[in-house]
Amino acid sequence: MERIRVIRISSFLTWTLLIIAVTNAVLGGIFLIKNISVETANEGSKGIVNAIFMIIQGGIFIVWGLINLNNRKYYIEWDETEIRLLLPDTKKTETIKFSDIQSVIVRLFEIELKLTEKVRVIDLNTLKSEDLKKVKEMFERIK
Repeated sequence: MERIRVIRISSFLTWTLLIIAVTNAVLGGIFLIKNISVETANEGSKGIVNAIFMIIQGGIFIVWGLINLNNRKYYIEWDETEIRLLLPDTKKTETIKFSDIQSVIVRLFEIELKLTEKVRVIDLNTLKSEDLKKVKEMFERIK
């Protein structure tokens, strides 16, 4: 059984992004509280604006990091009898038996499977080149 992740994202970079984002948001909150409680005449408004910007920036990067972590779950997996897919367009696991596949059309970044009941198009835009080659080879064998 071989499994290929559809969306490749570095775990190290994602966790680093999240740590920096949380730190930025927390420091922004601390600076905001400090600037509100001890406001000086000239620098108070600049400090408050900078602190709010840090909180917003931290929030945006936290959301981005969480989206990256969520995208790691998508995959294409196959063995001798079936293909299992968890893709962003369906968001649920789909199993296709090789016996149900009537024909396969392999395109540059897309695979079209004509099944007994429907046509299933698999988008391969997010795969790395070596993974794309493996998936295409597997579908070529089915033809």
